[in-house]
Amino acid sequence: MLIVGERINSSRKAIYHAIQAKDADFIRSETQAQIEAGADYIDVNSINNVSFQLPARKLLNRTFLVAAMSHGLDSAIIEPTDHELMASLIAAEALMNRDEFCLKYIKAYRTGRLS
Repeated sequence: MLIVGERINSSRKAIYHAIQAKDADFIRSETQAQIEAGADYIDVNSINNVSFQLPARKLLNRTFLVAAMSHGLDSAIIEPTDHELMASLIAAEALMNRDEFCLKYIKAYRTGRLS
């Protein structure tokens, strides 16, 4: 059985306040607590929510996705038609050793999905 941790949700007051305060340490600790409690995956809100009502949303979304991945994010609700976001995701997976032999990265390069 796969266990999905769902505590990182802005509908929870503590998470909402941590997001507003940009308290990454709190979010990280909540995520780590779920992993230590046995979660195989961490459920997330849409990556797009982080940039709500801000300029240059796509840039923020790409940057947030890679930053969150570096802190253990293993699933995300994203906009797959944003080619730059997808290229960032593919590159990050290669650099984080989540793409064995960088095969997905190489395939994406060869098919023009990284430009």
